[in-house]
Amino acid sequence: MLIFGHRGASGYAPENTLAAFELALEQGCTALELDVQLTRDEQLVVIHDFWVDRTTNGTGLVMEMELEQIRQLDAGAWYDAKFAGEKIPTLEEVLNLVPEHILLNLELKIIPRMRGNIEQLVIDLLMSKNRQHQVIISSFDHFAIQIVQEYLPEIKTGLLLYGQLLDLPNYINANELDLFSIHPAYPYLTEHTVAVLNRLKKPIYTYTVNRSEDLAWCYQYGVDGVITDYPDQAQKLLEVYR
Repeated sequence: MLIFGHRGASGYAPENTLAAFELALEQGCTALELDVQLTRDEQLVVIHDFWVDRTTNGTGLVMEMELEQIRQLDAGAWYDAKFAGEKIPTLEEVLNLVPEHILLNLELKIIPRMRGNIEQLVIDLLMSKNRQHQVIISSFDHFAIQIVQEYLPEIKTGLLLYGQLLDLPNYINANELDLFSIHPAYPYLTEHTVAVLNRLKKPIYTYTVNRSEDLAWCYQYGVDGVITDYPDQAQKLLEVYR
C-alpha cells in the first residue's frame, strides 16, 4: 500500500510549504500529494484553499492575486511560530526540491467560472523539467481531467471523488476518461465500493487517512494507497499490519 504525504507532512508542518515537503521526504515518503492553483498573472502556486486567509497572514482570492503579492505572505506562522517566514511555494520550487523518483499527485484546484489554462501550464512545466512520468494529475473538476488527457494522453490522471456516484464505471466509460487511478474520500469507502472499484483494475488512493484503525481497514480491504497527514506513523503501522 502506497503512502502519500498529504500536502507534505502536514501533521507536523504548515501544509503545502517547502518545510512540509522536506519533512515528508526526511520521513521516507515515496509519494506526495499537493494542490496547485493559478494566480492572476498565470503563475502556478501550491496552496489548497481558494482564499489565502486560513493558511497565511493575508486575505484574498488566489486567482485574483499576482505572484508578487502572494510571495509577500507568511504561510508558516499560523501553524507554529518556528515556521514563521515560510512562503507559498511555486510548483517549480516544489519540483526543484522533490527528487524525480518521488511520485507526485498534483491536485488542480479550479473555480469553474474563473478557469484559465492551468492544465496546459502544469503540463508545460512538467515537460520542461522532464517530470511528466512520475506524476498523477487529479482534480474534482473532471473537465480538467479531460483537458489534461487531450493535451498529453500518456500522463497519469486520477479522478477525485467526494461522496458516491450511483454508477461509477458507467460514469467513467460514458465520459471516455482514461484514468490511471481513482481517489475517493475515505468516509465514503465501503467494502462494496472497494470491490466495485477493484473491478475497474485501477489503483484506489483514498484521502485523508490519519487513524490507525482506518489505515488497518484500508489494508484489509485492498486499498492501494492512502493520503495522510502523518506519513511516518502510517509507514510504521503498515509494517505492523504486514
